[in-house]
Amino acid sequence: QAMREARRVLKPGGRYAFTVWRPAEEVETFKIFRAAMAEHGDLNVPLPEAPPMFRFAEEAEAVRSLQAAGFAEASAGRITIYRETTPEALLDGLSKATVRTKALFEAQDEAAKPKIKAAILERAQALMAERGGDGVLALEMPAVLGVGTA
Repeated sequence: QAMREARRVLKPGGRYAFTVWRPAEEVETFKIFRAAMAEHGDLNVPLPEAPPMFRFAEEAEAVRSLQAAGFAEASAGRITIYRETTPEALLDGLSKATVRTKALFEAQDEAAKPKIKAAILERAQALMAERGGDGVLALEMPAVLGVGTA
């Protein structure tokens, strides 16, 4: 829907671009979140229906969707975003990162929430120490960049 609307309002030759994270098993922040959630929470709590979170994480699907939305030229490729943060900022960011991660966290039992947060911090601190970070956690965030030309 968003791609079709973007295509509708773009002038001929106008460009539309978007980025999405690669699948959760490839993105360190999601791996940290999911491991903590699996250990102390429930990854299968009922959530409202939504489109698949990683629908466009494969380049072929991103291109197919751009073409289906009417873009004359469409391409997609993998990129890596590098981010430096602290374990505490990562925890804060994960609690707000996406609608789905926030909803998943909020749906957990109240008793589990502090344990999940502690596990996220523990994993982030361990990764920071493993990489020799002095208070800074360096993360590689693989993503897909999709581009369409009207």
